[in-house]
Amino acid sequence: AGHIIQVKHGTTAGAYTGTTDDPTIYVDCGSLAITPASTSNKIFIMVTGAVGPTISGSQTVSRCYAAIWHTSFTSNGDNMIGYAPLVGFQNFAYSNGSDAYFRCPLHLAHLHSPSTTSAITYGYAAKRAGTSDSKSRCEGNITLIEIRG
Repeated sequence: AGHIIQVKHGTTAGAYTGTTDDPTIYVDCGSLAITPASTSNKIFIMVTGAVGPTISGSQTVSRCYAAIWHTSFTSNGDNMIGYAPLVGFQNFAYSNGSDAYFRCPLHLAHLHSPSTTSAITYGYAAKRAGTSDSKSRCEGNITLIEIRG
């Protein structure tokens, strides 16, 4: 028990997710699949990176939310298993030339017991609290570690 069986890693650098202005909707930031070797094994999910909304010149702080999901992504928050509110400050802001974005530092971790030997997909999603004129942006890394149960 406790031995590492396999490790999967994926990057979602610069994934722009400006598909909605609705602060109640999650946007998908990226995913990675793993096939457990045994139904008793666990999957440790780690996500690091940054998420954030667009900002206007008058905003100095914004709150972002990020969550780990499994099996399939849904924008309403179903299948979310690891959740964290994040705070981004003006000094984390950057511009892509046309929009400025907050960068809320992100680290999520969750130990999941999927009880399957079929491929299972894990990913992360973000949403933000703020005005209706901001959209979300995500970038980061996903690491999946299978641990013998």
